Amino acid sequence: LLSALLAAGLFVTHYRVMVFWLAFAAAAFVWQAVSARRSQQPALAVFKRGFITGALAGLLSLPWLVNILRVFVLPLDQAMTRLAGSDAFNAVPWDLLLTGHNRELLTLAALGAVIGALWMRRVLGLLVAWVALALFFVNPTVIGLRPSWVVTNFSALISTYVPIAILIGMLVAGIERTLKAKWDERRAQYLRRWLAAALALFGLWGARDLISVINPVTDLTMREDVEALEWVRDF
Repeated sequence: LLSALLAAGLFVTHYRVMVFWLAFAAAAFVWQAVSARRSQQPALAVFKRGFITGALAGLLSLPWLVNILRVFVLPLDQAMTRLAGSDAFNAVPWDLLLTGHNRELLTLAALGAVIGALWMRRVLGLLVAWVALALFFVNPTVIGLRPSWVVTNFSALISTYVPIAILIGMLVAGIERTLKAKWDERRAQYLRRWLAAALALFGLWGARDLISVINPVTDLTMREDVEALEWVRDF
């Protein structure tokens, strides 16, 4: 029920992120089914759980789903034309990939991938499957379909912080695992605290560069909001 509620809320609030969630849900669904077969457990329970979650999510978001179908999908013979986007609109903004501290983050993520390949193969495999499926959704041209304006390479690129964060988490977990094997429990607890503090400081250091970044397209600030902020500043 909680998964269905979260999925419905995500669909209503941000349909582009919903596409990436669907990619993850599909990858996780297949991963759980394969794991169930390997452990000689019935895979039917996995299918049943996925079906119930999807049905409940669709039911909870039904009013918005009807509106989406009416505006963008129906009539069906025009759906592909309405949802299709141009190749230029789906161009990859490579300049954003290495902006700011992205080089350092990508380096840490690569080290985390090495750790994952050594000690966390199942998690790394699920992550790779998720990213690959998400990229397929964004670039259906590999099978001859046109790209869509619904989700683009730009939205995929600015969402890479999620897999990068997971890979960096693998790196931190690998460091903790290595040192924990050599230290006693008390020193291991200090290690966890220092690692958490280091990650928090690193995040604040990177977030500082984004404070002044404002997208005018998504700027929803009203005059009243500015007045309230000025009142708080002068209080």
